[in-house]
Amino acid sequence: MRFEVLGPVRFSRDDGAAMAVSGALRQRLLAMLLARANEPVSMDALVEAMCAGETNDELPHRLQLHVHRLRGMLDDPARLAFGAGGYCLAVRPDELDADRFAALLEQAGQVTEPQQTVKLIREALRLWRGEPYQGLDMPELAADVRRLTELRLVATEDRYAAELRCGRHAAVVADLTELVDRHPLRERLHALLMTALYRTGRQADALAADRDARSVLVEELGLEPGSELRELEATILAGAPLENGGPAAHPVPAQLPRNVTGFVGRDAELSLLDKLLGAAGESVVISVVVGTAGVGKTALVVRWAHRVRDRFPDGQLYVDLRGFGPDRPVQPAEALAAFLRALGLDGTAIPHDPGERAGRFRTLVDGKRLLVVLDIRCGPVQAGL
Repeated sequence: MRFEVLGPVRFSRDDGAAMAVSGALRQRLLAMLLARANEPVSMDALVEAMCAGETNDELPHRLQLHVHRLRGMLDDPARLAFGAGGYCLAVRPDELDADRFAALLEQAGQVTEPQQTVKLIREALRLWRGEPYQGLDMPELAADVRRLTELRLVATEDRYAAELRCGRHAAVVADLTELVDRHPLRERLHALLMTALYRTGRQADALAADRDARSVLVEELGLEPGSELRELEATILAGAPLENGGPAAHPVPAQLPRNVTGFVGRDAELSLLDKLLGAAGESVVISVVVGTAGVGKTALVVRWAHRVRDRFPDGQLYVDLRGFGPDRPVQPAEALAAFLRALGLDGTAIPHDPGERAGRFRTLVDGKRLLVVLDIRCGPVQAGL
């Protein structure tokens, strides 16, 4: 079967026959089950989503009725089963358009040939038929809608960056101009448009696009453009060449504090950290260095981090979470926002919800070798790593 949420929610059988999901309640039911495909969804959650706060004794019966009708439309009624955690809709790999979209983007990120990148991203974007879960205004779907919408925008940016690497500068100017008009707060789109204009010999137009970007960011957000736009502006003003037709890649983060000088001792502790890292292989290593205040935990961690930084080619992230002391502790959401910016995410694209920030962080670091140092003071005991 084929299930679709990148537009109005619908599904079809393998023979191509589209199944009309009539009625708002059944559409809401199917949307909830697809948003949590292969996971149980409680009856209470389904009733709440279907009936939007309405309460009466008929609702559980109405849910069961719609489940029964939906089962009859599936190729195998057993796909929609009831268990201890609630109702679960079994969706196989490659059956849900959102999953196919993500898989194609993952493939595009693994190829080095820009023409192949463009081909894969175009194929992914063709799966979209409108807004995610179009026509269903459901708070339960809001986070998934934001996630999918952001992925679509990032994929669009990646596609045009690859187009520029292919040398199609003039061909994409019109599309990028339209995209900038529709998404004026996306700094990367401004950078792509400026690059396309500059590479086609339109230096004045590229600088005018930069002025427009600065104006809208200051007016709407009260923020000056980020480092990418500033560096691009300087390159264009100098008349210097751009890297391979597109904005330069975001620099690898290198946030470790200055290496400690005059450091002596702690050989056993340094060796233990080396041993933990060496035994991990490809696994994630989480180590905690604790002790009384002033004993030199941060110095130890910083010393060791500089010693092994070459083993983390994708960068090093550092944050002083403060904690015990006169300064206000850094909240997890603030630390995540700082990490996302360091990893190249537009400030305007950083989610507001802390859970979404954590999810985006996991996405950006997936498959990378990064060293992350969290320095926190916790009263009598301080954690340095």
